[in-house]
Amino acid sequence: MLVMKKNHYFKNSQLINIIKKFAICFALSWVIALSAQISVPLPFIPITMQNTTVMLIALLSTTQIAVGATCLYFLQAVWGFPIMAGGKGGLVAVMGPTGGFLIGFIAMAFLVSFLKKRVVESENGISCMISRFCILSVGQMGLYLCGLFWMSLLMSSQNALTYGLYPFLYKIPASIVVAILLEKVYCFGKKIVCKKSV
Repeated sequence: MLVMKKNHYFKNSQLINIIKKFAICFALSWVIALSAQISVPLPFIPITMQNTTVMLIALLSTTQIAVGATCLYFLQAVWGFPIMAGGKGGLVAVMGPTGGFLIGFIAMAFLVSFLKKRVVESENGISCMISRFCILSVGQMGLYLCGLFWMSLLMSSQNALTYGLYPFLYKIPASIVVAILLEKVYCFGKKIVCKKSV
């Protein structure tokens, strides 16, 4: 009887844990969706805050949560929710030039969250920043490889680079730096809150 109760408790705790993780992923998917609405319209691929947001989520959460949030965002976009840049959504929008970048967000979330757990960081602030910059740069490579590959299927490779990469070259390092700074601000704020609660 005691064994049965323990098994029942274990199953319930597992279910609660799954529900909590799903709720977190769902909430973060809508944070990504909201960041998509902060955009500068450009031909084919608008500049949005999504890139920085996904990097920040990947830095602050586990691989499971980061990938889950980006997958949920992608699925909701496919389903037709107007959560892409400019309030777009649906299969037609996803199959357009931006579709590869949506897959790229999943790849970037995985790469960043996976690598940050495996990089031994120094306590030195500069070394930590450099390692973060390198990790996020790898994530950006994953994002743009997916995005440009998809665009090259819809147009010439030269046009894919012209519209999908060149306008963002200055933004890539800037968005990486912003993500790192936001992570530092979050961690600093969290430490202050924890100290006050003790």
